[in-house]
Amino acid sequence: MDDLRCKGGYCVEPMRAWDQAVAEGWLNQRACYIKSDGWRVWCAGEYVLKVE
Repeated sequence: MDDLRCKGGYCVEPMRAWDQAVAEGWLNQRACYIKSDGWRVWCAGEYVLKVE
């Protein structure tokens, strides 16, 4: 997902959604990649599928 953990105001809502998904346990964050200027950050993860 793009626009995570970066300096721009446009990153606030994507960060909130990503953090909520991780906190609720339906997404595992694997890695984040930060451009050297800190304005572009994206993270990779995988969905957690729960079969009941």
